[in-house]
Parts: sequence; structure tokens; C-alpha cells
Amino acid sequence: MFGFLDFMESRGVHYDMISYHYYEVLGQSPRLAWNGRNPRFDLFKKLASYRRHAVFNEVNCGEIYKPDYGNASGGAATGRCIQNLNSMLTAIRDQRDVTIDSVSIYEIVDEPGKKPPENRFGLMYDLNRPKVALYLVSRFAGGKLSPAEAAELKKRGF
Repeated sequence: MFGFLDFMESRGVHYDMISYHYYEVLGQSPRLAWNGRNPRFDLFKKLASYRRHAVFNEVNCGEIYKPDYGNASGGAATGRCIQNLNSMLTAIRDQRDVTIDSVSIYEIVDEPGKKPPENRFGLMYDLNRPKVALYLVSRFAGGKLSPAEAAELKKRGF
């Protein structure tokens, strides 16, 4: 993953910004132990070591790839996903190592015509039915939530 950036730098290739996809599975955080291979790895410190700004161009929970992810508001795996997304966004917001210019959640609307897991990445089931994850992302972005939306987050401990 980061070997490519190291290779480019060793060859004198210049670049302005790092674009990063960020997926985690709750309890298996790459920001602390990247794929479990290096217990001292810290994602944000590693990104900062390149002395460039970063954009997180695709962020979502890793649970979305699991076969038990039911893509339903009350499902256990969906709950872990929302909890994890909260943890990831909190870590991005609170870290002080690298300048992050933007964070994009993948993606706005589910694509039911695709096969799992590609059919369920959306923050909304369709344009008329938001998921709780949309309320969470809206809160992080400083958006105003309706009382019902805020209640959905509160009942999940956010």
C-alpha cells in the first residue's frame, strides 16, 4: 500500500496529495495495527511522514463486506458498522498528525442491481429512505438533524 509512495519518491516522482481509501472492521483497526501485521503502525503518522495533505476519497465500515451484513437498521452487523463508522470519523477528526483536506463516504445511495457487497454501500437505501449512517455523517459534517434523526443516533449511544 504505502510501498508505492515510497517507490515513487525513490524514483523522484513528485506528487501533491495522498488519496486514501479507509475501511476498518470494528476491533481490527489499521490505524493502530495495519492488517494486524505491524502492531506499531499508526495510519495517521504514516500518512504524515510523506509531508503532504491527504484526502480520504472512500470511507466506509469494513463490516459491509461480511456475509452477515444484512443492510437493515436493526441488524447486529449493521449496528457494528455504524459504531465503527463513528469510531473512524472520530479518529479522523481528532488526529493531529496529518492534514486531511476532505473525507468522502462511499457512497450516497445503495445500488440494488449489483451483487453483494457492492449493492449496499450507500448512506441511503434510495433517495427517499436514509440510513442511520447518513445521520451520523451529517452530524460529523455539522449538519442539522431533525429531532427524529437525532433520536436515532441517541438510542445507539451517539
